[in-house]
Amino acid sequence: DGVTVTLTDISMHKRQEQDLRVAVKALDVEIGERKDLQDELTRMAKTDSLTGALNRRVLLRRAKREVATARRHGRALSLVIADIDLFKKVNDTYGHAAGDVAIRAVADFCTNGLRESDLVARIGGEEYVLLMPETSLERTQLTADRLRQMTEATPIRADAIEFLITASFGVAEWEPGDVTIEATLVRADTALYAAKEAGRNRVFASQPSDATGQPLANAPVSVASSVRH
Repeated sequence: DGVTVTLTDISMHKRQEQDLRVAVKALDVEIGERKDLQDELTRMAKTDSLTGALNRRVLLRRAKREVATARRHGRALSLVIADIDLFKKVNDTYGHAAGDVAIRAVADFCTNGLRESDLVARIGGEEYVLLMPETSLERTQLTADRLRQMTEATPIRADAIEFLITASFGVAEWEPGDVTIEATLVRADTALYAAKEAGRNRVFASQPSDATGQPLANAPVSVASSVRH
């Protein structure tokens, strides 16, 4: 009888161990799934759902840190506002699904064409902001023109449709008189508007200021770093 009881206890112990292993494995799976969900929620809170680029809120938060670094160490900091030309016509001609493909494509051009230290954000519709730490106005203009050429030359493919688009770019460099990055954004947006008015598919830079923040008397309102070829 004693032997029978011992065997029964051993068998029950093994079943308990097996049940425990199954429970631990299920718990590991659940923890992994919860972590994946948490990571996805974090990503969604930081990025634009269509393009995967940063959203405006995160851009402004990151830009605040970059401005503090530029001010403290006297480093350059520039930004670009890019906007797809005649985007309503793209939607009207090829449909909104094709328009979404174009929006994602331009975001990819910008992300793949910049350094890891640069930031790309979609701030609404067909408009993007590129923040480039430790980059002068001149270098930023050259980078923006490279992205402009890439956008102009790369066909957009949406299902059986293929079409070309262009984009305009406004460039501005952060200045010590800019209390926040929003002031720099305003100048870049003004340059973008000038690029649109000049015929689109262009890169324009904002007018530099003197030490008091006033426009330089001998500086052009906007400088075209490139024009339509």
